[in-house]
Formats: sequence, C-alpha cells, structure tokens
Amino acid sequence: LSELASKKGGRYRLLAAATLWAITQDTETIVPLLIESLDSPEGPHPDSRRIGAAMTLSEIGAPAAAALPHLRRHPETDDDGLQFEIAVALWKIDGDATPLISILERSFAAFQNVDFSEKIESSRRRFPQMKSPRCDCWRA
Repeated sequence: LSELASKKGGRYRLLAAATLWAITQDTETIVPLLIESLDSPEGPHPDSRRIGAAMTLSEIGAPAAAALPHLRRHPETDDDGLQFEIAVALWKIDGDATPLISILERSFAAFQNVDFSEKIESSRRRFPQMKSPRCDCWRA
C-alpha cells in the first residue's frame, strides 16, 4: 500500500492513501500525499482526484490541519462536486462550517421550487452535528 500511495500519477494512489490512513492513522505520511494530489493531480480527471483527496482529508479531520492552506486555494472552482468536498473538508478539519453552509444555501436557493426533502434528510444523516442559525435549509 505504501508503494501505491507514494507512486506519483498512480491510478490507485488515493485509494491506497485512504486505506493506509484507515489502517495506520499516520498523518505525517498520508496528509502530504493528499496535499500533493489536491495541488497537482495527475491523470485524465484532475478534479476527480482533487475530490478524492478532499474527501480523505475530511475523513482525517483535525489531524489534517496542514492541508488547510491548500484547501483554501480552491474555493472558486467551477466543479460543484469539488467545491462541496473542499467545503466539507474545511469544516471537518477546522470546524468552520461557513463555506459549506454558503454552498448549501446557494444550491438550495437555485432550486427553490424543487422538493429537496430527500436530499435534506440525506444531509442530516451525513452531517448530524452541523447546525447553524443561518441555515434553515435543514427543515424540510
């Protein structure tokens, strides 16, 4: 796994890094690999690799604090999925839900006439600890 995670441009790099994190909890080794994948993704789908790196960083949480400056460099991406995962990672790492709430508010505002009850319930399950007086979108 270490060899796969360290291989630049490797097809299974992110999966190997996430698996190593789950097994070893070794942030000194894993976080730099994820930062590199976030900043310089290689391969045919760079945003997908960035999304994967952001998702794993959010799973690591506060121990991935070294990644915060790198995550904050990507707030204005055109990829909604990447923007969302970066906001989740920022929230999970430093506790600031503001970017995530902002994305959710913009998304919900864009679809005011759409029934989001299923998506809201899914978000409640995924982020049960996230509460904000600014975001009344949690109420279906």
